[in-house]
Amino acid sequence: MQKRWWALAAVAVAGIGAGAGVFVVVRDDDEEPDGPIGTHTISRLPPPAAGSLQVELDGGAARTSDGSVDVAITAPAGATEVQVSLDPTFAGATWQPIAEPLTIDVRDGGYQMVFARVRDGEGAEAGRPAVAGIEVDLTWDAATSSADGPHRPSWARMASPTTVLVRIEAGRVVRNGAAPFDRVVGEPLDVSSVDDPADWRVTTPGVTVASVSRVSRPWGEGITGDDPNADRVLPLVHDVYLELDARLPVGPHTIETADGTVAPVEVVYEPDSSRSAAIRVNQLGFAPADRGKVAFVSVWRGDAGGIDFPDAMTFEVVDTATRAVVLTGTTVTRATGDEFGRGDLTGAEVHEIDFSDVDAPGRYEVCVEALGCSAPFPIADDTTWRRALVAVARAAYHQRSGVALGAPYTSIDRPRPFHPDDNVTFEEVSLTAIDDPSNIGRDDRYEEYPGAVTGVLVDDAWGGHFDAGDWNSRIEHLGYVSMALDLVRLFPDTFESLDLNIPESGDAVPDVLDEGLWDLDLYLRLQHEDGGVPGGVDQNRFGEGEETSWDNSANVYVYSPDPWSTYSYVAVAAQAAVVLEPYDAERAATYAASAEAGMAWAEAAWAELATSDPARRDALAVAVDRARGAAAAAMLELTRDPAWNDVLADATVFDESSVGLLDCPGAECLAAWLAARMPADLVEPTIRANATQSIVAHADAALAAQATTAFGWTQERPDVPTVWGLGPSLPHGVGVLRAFVLTEDARYREAMVRSASFSLGGNPLGISFFTGLGEEPVRHPLIIDAIASGLPVWPGTSVYGIHDLNFSDGDDWVEEFRLGPAGVEPAPSDTPLLFDFYDVGTLPMMNEFTYGRNHTVALWTMGVLAATG
Repeated sequence: MQKRWWALAAVAVAGIGAGAGVFVVVRDDDEEPDGPIGTHTISRLPPPAAGSLQVELDGGAARTSDGSVDVAITAPAGATEVQVSLDPTFAGATWQPIAEPLTIDVRDGGYQMVFARVRDGEGAEAGRPAVAGIEVDLTWDAATSSADGPHRPSWARMASPTTVLVRIEAGRVVRNGAAPFDRVVGEPLDVSSVDDPADWRVTTPGVTVASVSRVSRPWGEGITGDDPNADRVLPLVHDVYLELDARLPVGPHTIETADGTVAPVEVVYEPDSSRSAAIRVNQLGFAPADRGKVAFVSVWRGDAGGIDFPDAMTFEVVDTATRAVVLTGTTVTRATGDEFGRGDLTGAEVHEIDFSDVDAPGRYEVCVEALGCSAPFPIADDTTWRRALVAVARAAYHQRSGVALGAPYTSIDRPRPFHPDDNVTFEEVSLTAIDDPSNIGRDDRYEEYPGAVTGVLVDDAWGGHFDAGDWNSRIEHLGYVSMALDLVRLFPDTFESLDLNIPESGDAVPDVLDEGLWDLDLYLRLQHEDGGVPGGVDQNRFGEGEETSWDNSANVYVYSPDPWSTYSYVAVAAQAAVVLEPYDAERAATYAASAEAGMAWAEAAWAELATSDPARRDALAVAVDRARGAAAAAMLELTRDPAWNDVLADATVFDESSVGLLDCPGAECLAAWLAARMPADLVEPTIRANATQSIVAHADAALAAQATTAFGWTQERPDVPTVWGLGPSLPHGVGVLRAFVLTEDARYREAMVRSASFSLGGNPLGISFFTGLGEEPVRHPLIIDAIASGLPVWPGTSVYGIHDLNFSDGDDWVEEFRLGPAGVEPAPSDTPLLFDFYDVGTLPMMNEFTYGRNHTVALWTMGVLAATG
């Protein structure tokens, strides 16, 4: 396919809610596009107006490799002072004269956005903030050095007193860097030149390399030609462990290869200050009041196994600025033999460092005797959970469908996808989300859609949020707004004033709710006149080739209503009506009327099925009754009609007993939560007591399972496999933090501090499973728009992460056809479970995400931690 070029023309379009206004329509004027692309009008937000505030980073550079970014401000007339921040809320930012040279230090990796706002001499702010973005890749120069010379190690650090870890990154992928193909900068490493101890030399007299072990893992992938298999490249990061025959003396040392394949590298051994490769810690840090501030000592060397460390090692917590020791203690050895009842999932010793007693704001390192120090991390209110919360909430904004993204809200320039004004047609199908009782909510029914078209065109099916690898909107996405409603209701002081710099910022509704309502309003528009609500909007296939969400030829279909989808909608619409009433009474009344109509339709349809097809109703009963129970609880609070207690009792078991494990964040868990936390005079006492006990029992089971893990991670349920995002990479804490809210038992919050710390870098891999958060974040999520077009990957998106590749034979292709041929070592089938993550965008079981799970869970967990720290 030829690379396309575009001519620009400005047009005005009718208001479509948030983000309405003048768009730029882009289309090739001189030639018809090849292949399927070209059926949609391409609509962008207009560029900033002349004279408005603008920001430029490092002279317009695409990336920085040192983290110190020059900020150039073009200010409107009369502006005299500016604030610059990585946070759109400008927490902690100070005003400074515009005339001064501006720089900002960026410590997190991946694509980062820098926000600026200005004011005049009277203190009046001038318009909206401006934003610019830049990729932060501190090892880019080393990783790409082999393009015109030898491989240069990214760094060398001590992993033990006699072990040096040399990291060699062999290349970088630039998405769409040679459009329509990717570009790889750098050459593969000939591993035969580094695997033999004789290949290495330590220049320090009396010290030699006794043995070598290596772990080689991918850093993204690129397609560099027409054949997606033959032309697929996975650059590798090689961690080479050099076992020395003696301890290095204190000080700097040079390590080199005999043949010069790898450039010499310096390793510094200063146990009270030099960086150690053995210490893992939350890369975003902690809030001052957090209990559960922990770091870990652990090293797994691949085929050589783990490093043995002494028990009860002395550690110090050191103020990075002054080098003053603020806490001294000893490590505690964690058991690794039976994690989650599944054996050793870590593959190495783990020693815990608990420094919960450090509560003064500052920047710190944890230093361990004879090993060295961790990366610096903050203890602060604004730069930890709150920063994660804001990033997650803004990542949700970037998943919006039906609206263009761009300045002044984001530095991501993405045209508007799937809107009827752009030549997109939405066709109704007779299919529903409950056609298959064994797979409620099933989508991707590509072969069925054409034969199920009813002939009805749906005008208002735009909006909602995407998942990662596809562009559909599903009723399950309403879980996000349900969590947002809870956060605003429970913690108004935190969330009412949280400005996310989204199009709705400044209206009467808290921004975190505005984002979630982008989904609820989609289903409000889709609701039929009789009250029924469809379960989703889907395409007839995934994107292909260069297709993007805004430029493709996929057909789009709207499901027909069903009771399960309608109950799911009602449960959230009724909550929205209650929570929104003090902010926007008219909008709240609209949701209330919609919820009442939906509940009436669903009750009638569910009752009718008992007569028309009792066997089918029985097959659907578990899933539908759970959604019905949540809807009944929400209607009880909305209407205060005690009759809804009877429906709640009929749909759940809470009138008779509690439940040991709930389906958090699912409908049964929501029903229990609503019944447990609404005013006591509304809920039948037995239902309330059993609902509360169910949430507490669920949380206690999670804590009991967490106690068996070496790194302190959680799963929402200990009885489910660690696959497809159900594992510890996402801080699963819906049930645990609901128990915390209900009981105020600090154990539950501490458990989630530990769990979220695992997700943010305190794990065996030493990475953050959130894009743009932490020193070493994931960089290659399965976002089709980024893969196909080179769109930057915005911060705050969590991926599925760790996935047990030995769980299913259906995953054998990952090792056989993707990772094995690329040179990944050890083989994934021989790798401990907690290392079963590879940052390759087209491995969906690891690098995909779903809005209804990842964004929902992360918003709740980070939100509660931020509001209660």
